[in-house]
This record gives sequence, C-alpha cells and structure tokens, in this order.
Amino acid sequence: MSGTIHLRKPFLFCSAFALLLASSWWAFAKEHPSDAQLKREFIQHRDDFEKLVRMSNEDRHVVGIASDFTMLDTDGSWPRANIGFSQERWNAYRALFRKLGISGGISTHADYPSCTSCVFFLVSGIGIVPSGSGKGIAYSTQPLSPIRNSLDQFRRKESNQDVFTFEPIAPHWYLFLEDNR
Repeated sequence: MSGTIHLRKPFLFCSAFALLLASSWWAFAKEHPSDAQLKREFIQHRDDFEKLVRMSNEDRHVVGIASDFTMLDTDGSWPRANIGFSQERWNAYRALFRKLGISGGISTHADYPSCTSCVFFLVSGIGIVPSGSGKGIAYSTQPLSPIRNSLDQFRRKESNQDVFTFEPIAPHWYLFLEDNR
C-alpha cells in the first residue's frame, strides 16, 4: 500500500505516537481496566466501534487520531493546517471517543506494521514513553499474535514476549496490551 509507514520496530512508532498522546491521565493512572471491563464496553458499544473502523478506513491517510491532534502517514508534525479531514469529521471522532471512553484516540496499522488492516483503540495508558504501557481494543481482518488467554496482570519483562500481546474477543476483534515496562 503506497504512502503507508512501515517500521522495523513497532515500538518506535508507538513511542512517537504515545508521546503525542501523553497527557496527565497517562502519568497518574494506577492500573489498566480489566479484560472484563473492556469486553463489557465492547459488547455494549460494538456498533460504535465498528463505525470508528469504517471511518478510519475511509481516512486511511490519517494514521493517528486523538481529541487534540492527528497524524498523517506523510506528516507527523503538529500543529499543522491539514489535519487530514474536516473539522466536522474530527468532531464526529471526538464524540465517539467520549462515548466509548477512548482516552488515547485511535491509531492504525503503523503501530503494528505487519497488519495493514489494524485499528487500535487506546483506552488506557500508564507511565510515559519509553517505559509505559497501553491497553485497549483492536480490530484486524488479519490474525494477530502473540495470543494470550488474559491480559490482566501481564507484564512483558516477566515473559520476554513481544511488545504487543492480544486476547481474542470476537471475530476480528481483540483486546491488546502494549507493554514497554
């Protein structure tokens, strides 16, 4: 896919993206929501999550969307005049973020370069880059790995696993944990 960012180490892009996302809630969060909490939110609001996937697919050149910035596949600078879509479109994203509790916005496959269909919904963040972690919901038409039965209490350093870990919750839907701690 032309114009797509491909990185050898996903956490490098994630670190840059997370730095832009960083706000006070990251630094002061004590723990991520449980898998059960995230699954309940997903089940209750699946139509809205699917709407965000459709919107993100329509706006493929915008690889990061948060309440206070956007990142284009060709331009990560901020602020900039071209935010990637209209102000009305951005307000529609923001309204869905508030409704779904997506504090960190969404990012696409640039976070996980082997997945060209991924959309990551960042619900929770702890710490700061480069030693923080994020948890949320992911959509992908491609299988994601590594898979775990639970992300609660999981820490990458304790298992020598990859930075990203996934738990399937429905066809094409996963919980994800990105752990750089």
